[in-house]
Amino acid sequence: MGTLFCFAKIQELGPNRVFEVGAGCDVFFDKKIGCDHEYWMVDEAGNYSREMFDNAIRKRSNTHFVKGQMGQFLDQLPDDYFDLVFSLSVLEHVHPADRPDVYKDMYRVLRPGGYIVHSIDREGKQEEEAEYNAIRSAGFLLPPKADLAIRIRNGEGESTLFEPVCIVFRTYFGKRRKDMWTKLRSIQEYTPTILVVARKPVPNYSLEHDK
Repeated sequence: MGTLFCFAKIQELGPNRVFEVGAGCDVFFDKKIGCDHEYWMVDEAGNYSREMFDNAIRKRSNTHFVKGQMGQFLDQLPDDYFDLVFSLSVLEHVHPADRPDVYKDMYRVLRPGGYIVHSIDREGKQEEEAEYNAIRSAGFLLPPKADLAIRIRNGEGESTLFEPVCIVFRTYFGKRRKDMWTKLRSIQEYTPTILVVARKPVPNYSLEHDK
């Protein structure tokens, strides 16, 4: 869902310079948009296998790769440069104390009028509000009463927007079990996702222009 959301927003907004935060070992956007856009990515091995991460970097043929993390204000990432900055299930891993600098760094590298587009795994209204507050505090424009969560409901009113299928099968169903197809385990938990679009203001800009 997050990948589709971010890809659709890239198609809709038509940016020339696109920057992905924390792509890890996923080379989808290198292949999908790298030929038609100036595509950058920042990340470091971190919790990934070093071998897997390095192999993924070598597979990238259309990516300007910068080693590091957002919030470090890296010199390799130019100010006021990108049209769109996005991430997929990355920002929920940022420590709350580091979150303000991460969004300030995104604000720095975006051109005025540029967009951030994020799929963030957040559970609960309090966590959602904390995320929106961090985005607004960095200077981004969001609707005054943002409720940007995607909530697909089942008959009992509970969210059924799950994590990626590969994670669901490996973690919940037991992908490597010999009897996984005959004794499927029920899913006892899920990760709701909020989908965020926010804009860096330009002089004399107002949200009224987007209505």
